[in-house]
Amino acid sequence: MSEPITITVIGGGRLARALRRAGGSVEGVVSSVLYQGAEAIVTESKERFVPVRWGALRASGHTLRPVTKAGVVEVAMGFGGPSAPYAWRQHENLAYHHTVGQAKYLEKPTLERVPEIRREVEREVAKAVGAK
Repeated sequence: MSEPITITVIGGGRLARALRRAGGSVEGVVSSVLYQGAEAIVTESKERFVPVRWGALRASGHTLRPVTKAGVVEVAMGFGGPSAPYAWRQHENLAYHHTVGQAKYLEKPTLERVPEIRREVEREVAKAVGAK
């Protein structure tokens, strides 16, 4: 299994203090933005990158609801499961020839969207804590 892609938002002193004052409301904002971002990534992956032969792999794309542990918000997304147990091989094997789609079908759109999601998290957190 590959390493998760992590987005870390680090604020200056003023933003860090505002985040502490805001408490749990910020987790909700971050959860929402990350979930929406993950949903957009899976959708883009399905539309542009997933190899398609019969459609099971494309149909297996999913995003799980955010989970917060010790102040860390995690959103998982992926492809595979019982209907497409070959998902990992298709994703990782660069030697496979795909007439539709490509290897790294989830990694590519994720890496492309990380900067956009990071900016959105920063904007929404700033709004939630009233930062200018």
